[in-house]
Amino acid sequence: MRFLHSVLQGLDFYFTYIDDNIVSKNEAQYVSHLRQRLQNAGLVIKVAKCQFLQTEVDFLGHYISINGIGLSKERIKVIDDLKLSETAKELRRYLGLILILINFYHRFIPNAAGNQAILNNYFKGNESNENKKIHLKEELVEAFENSKRQLCKATVLVHTSENAHISLMIDASDNGIGSMLQQLEHGVWKPLIFFSRELTDT
Repeated sequence: MRFLHSVLQGLDFYFTYIDDNIVSKNEAQYVSHLRQRLQNAGLVIKVAKCQFLQTEVDFLGHYISINGIGLSKERIKVIDDLKLSETAKELRRYLGLILILINFYHRFIPNAAGNQAILNNYFKGNESNENKKIHLKEELVEAFENSKRQLCKATVLVHTSENAHISLMIDASDNGIGSMLQQLEHGVWKPLIFFSRELTDT
């Protein structure tokens, strides 16, 4: 992987994560740059492991197209299938998983911090090795289902456009802060990224 990275270093249309790679904005760049780099290094592409000339692709849990970037359909199905357990140990497992997913995809979710705080509060003072059944509080179930819903319906974020008008929207309350960076496209404001944070008493 280090060798491949060194071969393709400097190409601004190339991105790698471990053994997954995504390259090129258009066919011309692929032909004139990527193929030449690989040939010069004596590398051969395994066709069965590659997808060429795609206008949309799933990559690292994301769906990327000309319209923007969002969650992959496969990842959305996994999230939608998550169910709460009434066993403390299993409950912690599923809550932990949904929190990991929220952290990973937080930039796609407006005001994600509110539900996240409720889920985090459950872990305070609860033992992870308990196998007894517990009563699920309505607030916890609602926060879990809301988090699933937010993830499954996460906003598609547009790609940044050169010279586009940019705006930062901020909303704050006594409990938290939410913001959205957006850009103007054909008279319509479209989201680039979301951010939110729960405020503490201090």
